[in-house]
Amino acid sequence: MATINDQRPPKRTSTLSAESTGTGSTDPGPKSATTPDATRCAKKTDLVTAKNPPGGLIGLTATQVKALEVQIALALTNNLYTAVDPNNNVGKYQFNTDVLVTRGYIKEDWYKEFGQSGEGGVVHLLGAWTKKDGMSSLSDFLAADQLQESIMYQQLTEYYNSLLRNTGIKSGDTPGVIMGMLFVAHVAGAAAAKTWRETGTGSSADGTLLGEYYSLGKYAGDVLASPTGIK
Repeated sequence: MATINDQRPPKRTSTLSAESTGTGSTDPGPKSATTPDATRCAKKTDLVTAKNPPGGLIGLTATQVKALEVQIALALTNNLYTAVDPNNNVGKYQFNTDVLVTRGYIKEDWYKEFGQSGEGGVVHLLGAWTKKDGMSSLSDFLAADQLQESIMYQQLTEYYNSLLRNTGIKSGDTPGVIMGMLFVAHVAGAAAAKTWRETGTGSSADGTLLGEYYSLGKYAGDVLASPTGIK
């Protein structure tokens, strides 16, 4: 799972737009990515009931952001806001504890002392929660549907900015490539996503090859968010 605290190289400018029709990336990572597993691909009808994000991002429309969020949620948790995995990644989008600390919901000193993993992981400790936005426990957070959606949009914004700075996203990338890279950043961090793009190597904490996440994100852009056809 990702952290937004990647080393920040100098700011770069971009000419990305939601109407980008580039040829896609031929870098080693994207070039090596295979067709996504159909059983993990969301359907266009899933967009109907999904919550809308507050807006788009540079290079992505609000509909494309929504499609990516729908695909990430389906692939990681089957859309369960109450999901908690064995590593204590939590919620519909499987946020790791770094995200909760950065967003101000878990106390940093408690995180340093108790860590993320195991039954004694910091998310399970009542005293670790800051009560920001009324979050006093893991149960509160898992029940906070709209808060989870808000955090996910904030995270995608952070990943996007980090990937622009480190050239994990490049000028001329199609929306599908952008969305694939954002999914990789969500599960592995922006630095690892850049490395994967350049080398084609890397996996998430559970051992899943990063190319699988890229393919699902690209599918969200190329198929799920496309204006034609129903799947």
